[in-house]
Amino acid sequence: MDILEFTSAIRNLDKIILTEDEFIFHAGTKIEGSKVFSNGGRVLNFVAKSDSFKESREIALNLIKKINYDLENKLATINRISE
Repeated sequence: MDILEFTSAIRNLDKIILTEDEFIFHAGTKIEGSKVFSNGGRVLNFVAKSDSFKESREIALNLIKKINYDLENKLATINRISE
């Protein structure tokens, strides 16, 4: 089964309050009504600017932890390479 076939509601995205050094880029999302859904691939990119890579990574990971989506257990590849 191809993981890209799935769409999943992304919850709590609207509750995240970003600072001027934090960004969320939508790469594979769609909006239906007032809800945001994944639409295949790497759906969101979380970016944080700081004085070090380690700090930026920690900030981005904390932002990611604030969202919830149905396929999160199947898409647990986030940041595996940089760990």
